[in-house]
Amino acid sequence: MRTWILSSVLAVVGATGCGGPWLQSLPHLNPTYMAVGFAALAATATARYPEWDAEKQREADSPLPPAHDMPTVPEDVLDRLDALQTQEAKR
Repeated sequence: MRTWILSSVLAVVGATGCGGPWLQSLPHLNPTYMAVGFAALAATATARYPEWDAEKQREADSPLPPAHDMPTVPEDVLDRLDALQTQEAKR
């Protein structure tokens, strides 16, 4: 169902926003109306399928790994890069 909603939104945006040569003679919609329409669509989708919103909240609430568990860069990396750049500059 999510794919259907996304494809329909992309079709509407593509048809109204891109304005190809065959759409040049049609009147353009006010961007404010477009923004309100898409906000209403997002609110409706959230109300209809609350598990999507809950999934996003679960992802946001998941704790990040502690900084000390992250891989670190060896201390001499910058020294080696400087030495390499110096050697290339001498050539």
